[in-house]
Order: sequence, then C-alpha cells, then structure tokens
Amino acid sequence: MRGTTSRSVPALLVSLSVLIIAALFAVPGTSLAAKSSRKAQPSGEQPACPNRALPPAPVDTSEEPKPGQTRPEPLPQPKEPVGGTR
Repeated sequence: MRGTTSRSVPALLVSLSVLIIAALFAVPGTSLAAKSSRKAQPSGEQPACPNRALPPAPVDTSEEPKPGQTRPEPLPQPKEPVGGTR
C-alpha cells in the first residue's frame, strides 16, 4: 500500500501539470501575440458599445399573425381532462 501511494502522488502532479499547460494553450486569446495586440490599442480609441449598460429589448413576433391574417382562435378545452379523472 505504501509503494502505491508514493507512485501515485508524482503521477497525479505530472498529469495535472500537463492538463494545465494544455488548457493554457487551448484557450483562445491567451497567446502572447493576442495579448500584445490588445495592449497596442490606446484605451481612448475603443469603439463604444451601445448595449453595454442594457441589452436591447427582446422582440417576439412568433405569435403575431402576418398582415391580412386573423388571429387564430384559442384551442378548445376538452370537457374531461386528458388521461381521465383522478
């Protein structure tokens, strides 16, 4: 039991190190070139985002009829519940 523990700790450390290094290279925008290009822009020249404070209001037109069409009638309700009485 003691020999297994002493081997598993270094193996765990090595595998965690490999995963961390792989994650750093896999994440977009973490390369040195990307960081240097971000620093190259002066902070005053960044474009203003119109939706920074609040996003635009949602627009849901899926239930609206097209021009010239009438609204559909509500679905009929069955007298007995579906599946029978309880």
